[in-house]
Amino acid sequence: MNARITALMMVIFAVAGCSGPRSYWYQQGKTLEQARADCWDCRRQARQEAADAAADEYMSHIDSPLHRRGDYGTFHDRVESEDDLVGSWPSDSGVYEQNVFDGCMKHKGYQKLKSHRLPPNTRTKSLSLGAVAGR
Repeated sequence: MNARITALMMVIFAVAGCSGPRSYWYQQGKTLEQARADCWDCRRQARQEAADAAADEYMSHIDSPLHRRGDYGTFHDRVESEDDLVGSWPSDSGVYEQNVFDGCMKHKGYQKLKSHRLPPNTRTKSLSLGAVAGR
């Protein structure tokens, strides 16, 4: 009995892991290539804005009213490499990045549709921050 339950659970997890994206960024009249290019443009913008916001947040803690600017030396004295700075960024920067990406795609005229709402013969592609669809 336990072997059957284990096998059933493995099949359920395998099927769930193989399922595609639940929704796609879609704009009527756009080709998949255009949607993909817009997606990459929004991704680049989102990463830059998230990095800028995280750096601002990091610096606001360093230059807080509780500490004088000179207490920590110069910025380059505090951070030896870009990796040190990235490691100190807030963990919610991924959420910020996703929100900027979503806003960018909406601004470009896309809407997020469930796969069953896409028009027939629509091509799809999964990308890092979202999936896109087009003709």
